[in-house]
Amino acid sequence: MKIFNHKIKLIVMLMGMLLILSACSGYRNLNVSEDGDTRMLLTDDAREVEVPTVPERVVLIRAVDIGNSLLLDANVVGVSDVVEGSFIEEEVIDSGITLIEHGDLETIESLDPDLIVTYKHDTYYSNYEDIATTIEINATPPLFMTPYRARQYLDHMYYISVILNQEEEGREYAEGLLNDHTVIRRDLNFDASAHSAIVISEADDMYYAHAEYNGYGTEVVYDILGFEITRDVRSLVNNPQEFESDLTPYRDYEFDYAFVFVEGDDYDEAEMAEQLDIDESKLIVGSTEEFRLNDLISIRHQADYLIDALNNK
Repeated sequence: MKIFNHKIKLIVMLMGMLLILSACSGYRNLNVSEDGDTRMLLTDDAREVEVPTVPERVVLIRAVDIGNSLLLDANVVGVSDVVEGSFIEEEVIDSGITLIEHGDLETIESLDPDLIVTYKHDTYYSNYEDIATTIEINATPPLFMTPYRARQYLDHMYYISVILNQEEEGREYAEGLLNDHTVIRRDLNFDASAHSAIVISEADDMYYAHAEYNGYGTEVVYDILGFEITRDVRSLVNNPQEFESDLTPYRDYEFDYAFVFVEGDDYDEAEMAEQLDIDESKLIVGSTEEFRLNDLISIRHQADYLIDALNNK
């Protein structure tokens, strides 16, 4: 009898935990007002925020939301100027969307937005709230709160689609890319999963290594194409270090291929390969501006670029 009661208690506890987790599942639309103009949105920190049912003039401060909003054909009037130099810059400009320097409150106000979406701990959050309803998105919420677990680039499409009241379309795009991984991988003329790789980016004459799902092409390299990340490279990215001027310190880590994204076009691939102590055929160099973003449009462009570069080495 005691054992039976103990099992009942365990079941009740587990059911309670499941209810708590389901209540903390990130962004959700709760209800629509009687006049249909507004709806209540539950955010990832369990706040209820009243937002337009169909936002008509959206400003996006987070870089990852820009390309995803283009896919959703959302009513966007302004976005961060971080899009400059990216694969999607031309599409943004052709859409008549204004590029905004971070903190340019005057320009944001002039756009008369009805919704602003930014990232957690944005310095200007309170200023945005004075202009329009503002939603903060956590870049790395707990995994139990995310629909796609570690694949944060898919989660971010889901988040912005819920906020824009286009959840169904967002899921279709996210799951479409997920289902296309194998198809995209077939275009590569060798099996990437049999090789290891490191992804490095340059910023202000410093070099940084990146983990999976961290932008800078990592979604393509590690998830879509399937390159392995070795234990010592993982240790490096989990305990970030910055190396100045050249790539020589990275030769101490184990990897077969190196993907290096640089600022500008003044670089020497042969010299970079020598610094990394790898064959030049296993070094792929690209632009930081083109590989910084990890929205679904940018990731598709990055996959095409990297597959073509690898196949023609």
